[in-house]
Amino acid sequence: MSVFNWSFFQANVFIVNDLNNSFEQKKLLRHELEFFEYIQKIFIEKNNLILQGYSKESGYWLEYCFVDSDFYLEPYLT
Repeated sequence: MSVFNWSFFQANVFIVNDLNNSFEQKKLLRHELEFFEYIQKIFIEKNNLILQGYSKESGYWLEYCFVDSDFYLEPYLT
């Protein structure tokens, strides 16, 4: 997957606070970005791309939004 030429980027992490599944949404700054373990959801609408999945580092749910972007998806075959 390649993403480029976006006009706006926002990264969010959803931190679980307790066993009741309540969570806190936090915007990640550039120096706080985390890698996905696996990207589990991909949403595409017009030129907007949203990637969601669990973080490899913290284990929390991540959401990366690329607004007005160009992207290329290539299937991975094993």
